Amino acid sequence: MAVRVHVLGSGDAFGSGGRAQTCFLVEAAGRRVLIDCGATALVSMRRFGVLPESIEAVVLTHLHGDHFGGVPFLLLYACHVARRPWDVCIAGPQGTQARTLGALDALYAGAGRSMEDLRGQGVLARFEEYAPGVPFALGPAQATALLVVHSDKQPCHGVRLDIGGRVVAYSGDTEWTDALVDLADGADLFIVECQAWTDPPPGHLAFDELRRRLPALRANRLLLTHMDESMRARAPEVADDRVLVADDGLVVEV
Repeated sequence: MAVRVHVLGSGDAFGSGGRAQTCFLVEAAGRRVLIDCGATALVSMRRFGVLPESIEAVVLTHLHGDHFGGVPFLLLYACHVARRPWDVCIAGPQGTQARTLGALDALYAGAGRSMEDLRGQGVLARFEEYAPGVPFALGPAQATALLVVHSDKQPCHGVRLDIGGRVVAYSGDTEWTDALVDLADGADLFIVECQAWTDPPPGHLAFDELRRRLPALRANRLLLTHMDESMRARAPEVADDRVLVADDGLVVEV
């Protein structure tokens, strides 16, 4: 079965290079799930012709704004634009529901309670909270989240999706950890953060280290994402046929 990954956002939290924040659309047989949903996700969907209500499920790697900040706007869209039952599943780490509705209330006072009322009527998103290492259903996919090393304030994860007979994996935000070896193992596509060419901030990866680790990452192909200006500038120097560089709007056949 053909599986496609649409890059809706390949940037970091700071809008480096004018790129949108993290969001990947994975599609198989017309069924669609999102991996992460940064604050710019709804804009990117509109830009690239993706109907938001075509999304069945969203999996969030962690609760930083550039990875989950688009979910409140997705809920507002569901309520005020789609205006029909839309049972989208939003799966994330512990605290996802409370953090999302809290963010919604911070942006639009009282909106969190309104969304809760609609959810009680069964016409809006349902939240699910996953446990690391425990497979779970995600729309048309089977998913597994693994802990990575990014923040000491909250749990952060990478994810593997088994969908349409293919495996798409994503590192989430992380510094090097052996969990990346497990995430990449046998994946048809491994999307991996690459914040800088060298000397990344804590909790992130640089290409010079990633390049040394490539033999351990047993994925068919890798797709670099979440790049700062230094990494963007040197991306043409990535000389490895197995390694692709993400850009907003890129579509990868898996």
